[in-house]
Amino acid sequence: MSADMYSSWSSSASPAQSGSLLETSHAAVLDHMAEAFMALDDRMRISAVNHVFEAMMGLSASQMLGRTWEDLFPSFTSAVLRERLQRVLRTREAQEFEASGDGFGRHRYSVHAFPYPGGLAVLIQNRTAEHELRLAAHEGKALEEALGALSKVMVLRLNMHGLLTGIGRDFADLVGFTHEELAVRRLTDLAQHTEQTGLADALESVMETARPAQLDATLIAKDGRALPVRLGVSAIVDDLTSQGLVATVAIA
Repeated sequence: MSADMYSSWSSSASPAQSGSLLETSHAAVLDHMAEAFMALDDRMRISAVNHVFEAMMGLSASQMLGRTWEDLFPSFTSAVLRERLQRVLRTREAQEFEASGDGFGRHRYSVHAFPYPGGLAVLIQNRTAEHELRLAAHEGKALEEALGALSKVMVLRLNMHGLLTGIGRDFADLVGFTHEELAVRRLTDLAQHTEQTGLADALESVMETARPAQLDATLIAKDGRALPVRLGVSAIVDDLTSQGLVATVAIA
């Protein structure tokens, strides 16, 4: 609302009209927020919630108003959380933190508690997807490091055309090709000639079905040496579509 419009509206509206409009506007803002909203009075009893909070808890506002936050979140009655919320009441300073556990289901949420008329308010936002993505990235890094600790196990990545896109130095050293030479080859190009068709079919099957497989193959090094290996192959799936493959290579 512009300043001129507000001035015109406030001078013409009665106190009752002004209060009604502000109350309606306040409710509209709360119910169009992406975050779940919960207001608590100075005795830590719920005084207001929005529709997002109702959906998160599976309860209506009438079922929650007047109850304590401990009634709704029995797993979050720890001294640390209680101290954080009471600090907001005591100091009138906002607190932000992450929470996870049975109180919010199996998900992870960010919590923002801040002073609010009559007590404090809490905004709760679902961070589960972001947390799972971070965890997956950390797990992938940890897996590569764990596999890298085994001198006879290597990790490769193949795109949907079978070209090598992720090549470790250990694998390049094993087959005797440079990284640049491997980057323009398919994994099947490195296989013994008599095994190339069978290996290509097996990789294609993993790509199409997204079912992991273990395969035996013989790779031919640049100097002509035959290298018997055991492959563990799994599809990289995004939006129900295979985008490539990850393969572990163990020297047989």
